[in-house]
Amino acid sequence: MRRRPGGQRRARARPRAPPTWWPAASSNSDHEQAGELGGAGDLVTPSTSRAATRSTPRVARSVASKISDSPSKSVQRPSGLLSSGERDLRAAGWSEVRASLLAMLAEAIEVSSAACDRLATQIREHAVPIDREESRLPDLDRNDIGNFYLALVAICHQTSPQNRPALEGVVGGRHLRGWDYLSARFEQAVSSDPQLLFPERWRTVSAYDVAELFRDTQFGERLTDPGGRAKLIQNLGDVMKQHGCHRIDELYRASDCRLASGHSPLIPALSKFRAYDDPVRKKTYFFLALMQNSSVWEYADPQNLGPPVDYHEVRGHLRIGTVIIRDPSLRSKLLARESVSADEDVAIRSAVSQVLLYLSQATGLKNASRLHYLLWNIFRSCCTRDEPHCFACPSTCSLPPRYVAALHSKSVARACPYAAICTSSGRSTKLTEHVFETDYY
Repeated sequence: MRRRPGGQRRARARPRAPPTWWPAASSNSDHEQAGELGGAGDLVTPSTSRAATRSTPRVARSVASKISDSPSKSVQRPSGLLSSGERDLRAAGWSEVRASLLAMLAEAIEVSSAACDRLATQIREHAVPIDREESRLPDLDRNDIGNFYLALVAICHQTSPQNRPALEGVVGGRHLRGWDYLSARFEQAVSSDPQLLFPERWRTVSAYDVAELFRDTQFGERLTDPGGRAKLIQNLGDVMKQHGCHRIDELYRASDCRLASGHSPLIPALSKFRAYDDPVRKKTYFFLALMQNSSVWEYADPQNLGPPVDYHEVRGHLRIGTVIIRDPSLRSKLLARESVSADEDVAIRSAVSQVLLYLSQATGLKNASRLHYLLWNIFRSCCTRDEPHCFACPSTCSLPPRYVAALHSKSVARACPYAAICTSSGRSTKLTEHVFETDYY
């Protein structure tokens, strides 16, 4: 395979007529506001008052109205491709979900402006590293990077499942966990079998293929639900084949480099894939950020790139106190690690998304993706589920070196950089992320 030229940036491709299945968006559509829940166009100043939340319910209106308009409701898929959460949403009916979310966001979940401002102050004290991946995919042809990340992000969910061993393994002599292992192992696999990057192969991927691909010789099979992940990959291949697409770059060219504006924007187009139809758009924003950070794609409307919220960030914000669960029943579910409902899941993640959008502005970064990389790395490395590093990081702390250098002084022992402002620091009882069976994140 051809090596990718180092440091070379790609010029914007000349737009062409979009494939017929790509949805058209009018200039005043919801997609111009990032299309869905927690979109970058839905910035809301948080309030510490529930009464204020009720009097200025823009978050609630945004979430509820947009979920009722989600493209997921009009796409017919075999029931076997629906997550349990999506089946719950459809069984409840979209109008009932809308009413439930309105009530929940106004009464049960609070975004604290005081906690957000404290965290923003802490973030401003240090230089925030550029958002990038640990691997630059040096052995991949530039034209194949889009398909690489499209398939990889499609199956990137629940790599640290509750009450089960986390995904981990050794690749190239390095001990890696979660996303790092998933990415490095897939990069290794496609270098020896390039056909893994194309729709024709995706359509035939089996559960056994997925399990074997990510099985580690030392730790064994740690990737959960290989059958479900195989179906997501198959769906990528089926949709692309159905519409005559070989590379996801064709979608980018058809979009005229636009995320959520224009006639064929990327965000709603990606929702045609089962793996990317999450109303909070975790995988969508993650994939789009990866393509930007790899210097493969550039966007004409980058302000519409929202934050990809996953369970590490939910856990971190619940503990710091930027998101507060006021409803006693919902809080009890989180403390007991009991499953929440589909609308509770969407509401919690949407609140975290609003926190990230607020912090992006309050810190002066004005870059939700860069902020996400900072907080995601800290929360997954230091604010772990069962043994957080509130006062000291062990030698096994996996915080990447560039964040260690930016956040920690050599004269001071390493610890969570936000312990001083965290409402859970030093407490024996700490909230964790909510439990919800899904393949969205």
